[in-house]
Amino acid sequence: MLHTWSLSIEEQYYLIYPVFMLLFWRLGKRNIVGVLGAAFVVSFGIGQWGSGAYPHASFYLLITRGWELLVGAFIALYLHRRSADPVAGLYTQIGSIIGLGMIVVSVFAFSSDTPVPSVYTLLPTVGTALVILFAVNGTFVNKVLSIRALVGVGLISYGAYLWHQPILAFGRHLDWVDSGIAFAVPVGVLVLILSYISYRYVERPFRNRSVVSARVVWFAAVASVLVFVGLSAATSMNDGFRGRFDSSSFAFLDDVEDNGEYVPLGFRSVEGAEFEVEGLGDKRRIVLVGDSFAMDVVNALQEGGSLDSIALSTHHISARCGNLYLDYSILDEVDSTDKGRCEREGWYTPETVELMRGADEIWLASSWNEDHLVRLDESLTNLERDFSASVVLFGTKLFWDGDKTFSQILDVFEDGDVVSVPDSAVEINQELQRIAESASVTFVDPMKLLCGESSTCDLHSSDSSTLITVDGGHLTKSGVRRFANRLPEYVALP
Repeated sequence: MLHTWSLSIEEQYYLIYPVFMLLFWRLGKRNIVGVLGAAFVVSFGIGQWGSGAYPHASFYLLITRGWELLVGAFIALYLHRRSADPVAGLYTQIGSIIGLGMIVVSVFAFSSDTPVPSVYTLLPTVGTALVILFAVNGTFVNKVLSIRALVGVGLISYGAYLWHQPILAFGRHLDWVDSGIAFAVPVGVLVLILSYISYRYVERPFRNRSVVSARVVWFAAVASVLVFVGLSAATSMNDGFRGRFDSSSFAFLDDVEDNGEYVPLGFRSVEGAEFEVEGLGDKRRIVLVGDSFAMDVVNALQEGGSLDSIALSTHHISARCGNLYLDYSILDEVDSTDKGRCEREGWYTPETVELMRGADEIWLASSWNEDHLVRLDESLTNLERDFSASVVLFGTKLFWDGDKTFSQILDVFEDGDVVSVPDSAVEINQELQRIAESASVTFVDPMKLLCGESSTCDLHSSDSSTLITVDGGHLTKSGVRRFANRLPEYVALP
């Protein structure tokens, strides 16, 4: 139901805007437009800034999307004062065609890299406004949009919006949804059929007060809320109804539930830890730099009891930014949705560099990809140039390609399947090993450490009560124990 976020934005608007109009109507329309204009500028400015600094929050919040709704408010206020609809003429033809063109361009020109909301969002938003204002009877755009098939799709479009996401979600769980055309066509047809049924037998009757009264609507709404609140409370009180699973799966279920909290705990406890403290003595000073894969390394050190005999300090660099120690910025090459994060968190901070100057060893552990490998040689050369510490390079981990649904991971656990190590992980680690040997640094291949030299990997824990990973990359407590038992073979640990 992820797509209902946009409905929540609309509902917030429906709650706030009428109250605003009630409070400010006495000021007159001109002053209201001024206040709304100021709100538009603020919302648009925050959205433009947020699309780079906090892209995910900016995408979902009312304060950054409100300006788009306010465009509709401005249109309504303009139409409210217009005495009559304009007659189709040259300016309405041009205005409506430009508006439709702006919408079409945004459909084909925008991609996942386009920051939204931002100045780019003006293209479809203003385009829609122009169509509403100028596509009057007699214009070319009006005739196109009046085609019966398009009108039919428009009538059922709200149902299509509601239906498409659950169908795709359940389809992924059932393994029959793909990105190919062979799946897109039948899924699209199914969405349209269900949308027509819901439009015909739900939407239309609910709009007809002689069929469904306002009292019935309110009763149904309140009853629905109570039912869903009751189901949510029952689910929470019964621990997700885990009784539907066999008791032998409980340890696995615990790992699935706790994985997101377990992985970062150890890493965060020593993040930025200072070496200049009493009691370190002759302990090896190690700075571990990396992303969430570095967190697995800390958990393994903790599980193996090595943290008591070494001095460890950690520094986080997101996998989306790249664990690279360079003399120049690569921010322009970072994905647009990640620029804000990388700009805020940075790469190697002055504090981390200072810690590295006093370290005996620098460990690098990340979810490396091909883009990182292009500059990794240079990064290792710079580390050797600036620091006397020896470097240990940990490879990447990947136990299956893509994302698996919960039911698919449960099948792996219940069936006892031994998975094939993805070729992408093997190839990246081979290249990492080549780079490490060229730079004369120690290389640790986590896949060989966890799975041996085989091209397959048994993901079950030693007692078969859970898996060593439940997300395909990070390690559970069982995976950490396997990692801890074998890590001393690769890195000298007490």
